[in-house]
Amino acid sequence: MGIRLDSFCNGKKGDRGKIVKDDYFGNVPESSLKVSENAVFFLADGNFRSKIGISLKRAFPLIGSYDAKNSILTLIKFSLTDNISDYVNSALEIQKEPFSGDVINSYNDGPYDDGSRLGQFYELEVSSPAAFLEPGEDIIHIQRTYHVEGSEKVLDVFTKSLLSVSIEEIKKAFKK
Repeated sequence: MGIRLDSFCNGKKGDRGKIVKDDYFGNVPESSLKVSENAVFFLADGNFRSKIGISLKRAFPLIGSYDAKNSILTLIKFSLTDNISDYVNSALEIQKEPFSGDVINSYNDGPYDDGSRLGQFYELEVSSPAAFLEPGEDIIHIQRTYHVEGSEKVLDVFTKSLLSVSIEEIKKAFKK
């Protein structure tokens, strides 16, 4: 899975906050999380329970997941609202800042300490802004999901132009 970071993320680390939140269930090991100059790669294999998040300050409104075995690229395009910057904080803890959450999350399921599990799956998640609305008020959040099948050569055109990474970069991110 790859998450493209907005072009402004290449500034100093402190300028935009942490690049990726990786401590929802304890830190994600390096074997499952890689950060490049313009993307975050998260191993979404359903074998290790973990979750990552990307804040509004670093989010690009498009995320993707590549299934090399079946040659399927999943893309989620979503809206980012200019005038609302609050997102629900979904960390499993008492919240000091309940509206300082992430725009993008990805959850990878895996066994709990007792060996039980929900299943072998992963999720790509995007959130709408949190807003206290008065009667008659509204906000609009649009999310579109696309599944593209094809050869690596064809899918590479999509990943390079939309996610700024090649299929080869995605595949190499977790090669042993």
